[in-house]
Amino acid sequence: LGNIGDYYLDKVNYLLYGPKISTGWGTAVSLQGSNVLYSGWNVAKNFRDTTVDGSNLNAADLVAPAITQAYLDNAVFQVYFTYGSGIIPLPYTSIAVGSQITMSFLPRVGHFIITRFTFDNSTTIGINPELQFRYIIIPGGMLVGVRNHININNYMEVKRFFRIKN
Repeated sequence: LGNIGDYYLDKVNYLLYGPKISTGWGTAVSLQGSNVLYSGWNVAKNFRDTTVDGSNLNAADLVAPAITQAYLDNAVFQVYFTYGSGIIPLPYTSIAVGSQITMSFLPRVGHFIITRFTFDNSTTIGINPELQFRYIIIPGGMLVGVRNHININNYMEVKRFFRIKN
């Protein structure tokens, strides 16, 4: 299909072919970010209660050796968690132990701090140590093109777009 000189965009796999020559389409160019970094599914460690700006938090560390100062200065981070019944993006707000809570993350060199706090600041509610987390690092400059293609809070879209395994 197509005429010599045409371009073809494979919207399922985000591949661009062309221009078409007499021998065919040639090699496709991927429009996906090949330098996106992502982790496997891991548990957090070092659970603790703490206070930040007067708010009571439960915190834990998620090891992320890929995070450098250069990424902190220029990248976009997303963390997802799962406990077996779905994959949920952070930040996440729900009701736990009768209180409205939010779980979130703070990127730091070498790790993320996973946080959980109650809206009424009455107490801390621990982060389940069995939760598994996965992070994604999108280097600076990539998000401009990505914004029109995927919802970064939709794990399945992100996984498909960046060809993340498992």
